Amino acid sequence: MKTLLISLVSDQTLPNVQLIKELKGRVTNYLFISTEAMEKKGCRKWIERACNLNQLQILEHKIVNQFSFDDINRKLDEIDFSSFQQIIVNLTGGTKIITLSAYEYFKQLGADIYYVTGNGKEYIKIFPGRNRITKYFDQKITIKDYLSAYGFEPRQTDSSGISADYTEYIYERFLENGFLDHFNALIQLRKKRTSGIKDLSKASAEVHDFLSFIKFAPLSDNTLTSLEIKYLTGEWLEEFIGHKIKQELNLSDEELMIGVVLNKETPTQQVNSVSDFLGNESNKSPDNEIDVMFIYNNKFFTVECKTSIINIIESVDNQDGSKKIKEQNILGETSYKADYLKNRFGLFAQSRILTLTDFYQYVNAPEKEGERNNRKNNMEDLINRCNLSNIKLIDKKMVVNNINSLSSIII
Repeated sequence: MKTLLISLVSDQTLPNVQLIKELKGRVTNYLFISTEAMEKKGCRKWIERACNLNQLQILEHKIVNQFSFDDINRKLDEIDFSSFQQIIVNLTGGTKIITLSAYEYFKQLGADIYYVTGNGKEYIKIFPGRNRITKYFDQKITIKDYLSAYGFEPRQTDSSGISADYTEYIYERFLENGFLDHFNALIQLRKKRTSGIKDLSKASAEVHDFLSFIKFAPLSDNTLTSLEIKYLTGEWLEEFIGHKIKQELNLSDEELMIGVVLNKETPTQQVNSVSDFLGNESNKSPDNEIDVMFIYNNKFFTVECKTSIINIIESVDNQDGSKKIKEQNILGETSYKADYLKNRFGLFAQSRILTLTDFYQYVNAPEKEGERNNRKNNMEDLINRCNLSNIKLIDKKMVVNNINSLSSIII
């Protein structure tokens, strides 16, 4: 039976992908109703790519005037729908005028019309029939499906290869005092995150003391690879959190990824031209790194993992050459990054920032009593900024109190 599935293209591409994947065995042809703006962004191509659609199956795509009922109806009249025994419409995307036009037009053709709610696995059959029938997706959405739907190409960074048992051990050691006694060793290691240390015997006593404290045995004698150093200087936390979530929610490798670099396809028409400013063409787009991302019940979650939201910065006093230590609260820039990405992952993406800083203890530290009001006011402002962006914060106290059911405070 020839069956046509019609999708209305908008910025929210995931509902299109969900219904296409759900009905793939029943549908023979596809029609996309799009606009000039969506075509320039590439939204229709993202949907087709995410669903691996055969171009021979695509009947065509109609580019309509999103503000004109007449233009929409006229362009739909150009298509011979009589050759299809069944017509299915996904009404979820499009502008209000496109949605209203499509509903009225295809209702007269007796089409089956659906709406994807975005609430987990739900979608609703809204026509025909007076009763609205709630259905549930059987097909799971993978991380790759989700990211492709929004134009992202994911690249998973190399794993440290260090066992989950040891990662749990280093988490326990970190809880003791946040490695504050090994501050200098961590500064030295961070400078080697790209190159690694090829001759560990030449490393400082401080580095050796730190490795001894955490009982770390390099994979190769007398060497620390760049992957090992990245792990030791903080990436162990994203591996720890990712492993815990994966275990608790019983997720597959297709549903959870750790350490992901995302590259997004640039739109065909851009606000700013690289060639105008720099004299050369460029198709590059900024890379975005995410610590942990996962799909659960068709909802997309990202987790930014920070061992501490307080950076300790070592600087040199220009007057006497002595070193100074100052603190930098990075919650602001972390929340800005999380918000920036969240807005590109669809309406229902969930963003989390998890840190092993205890906010209350940080604000009320007795040794910093003179700075208490400034710390408190700054933290209040940053927390409220996260509230405005609907980013959930998870601090050390919450992690420790829920360590056996970590997913309960994340999802």
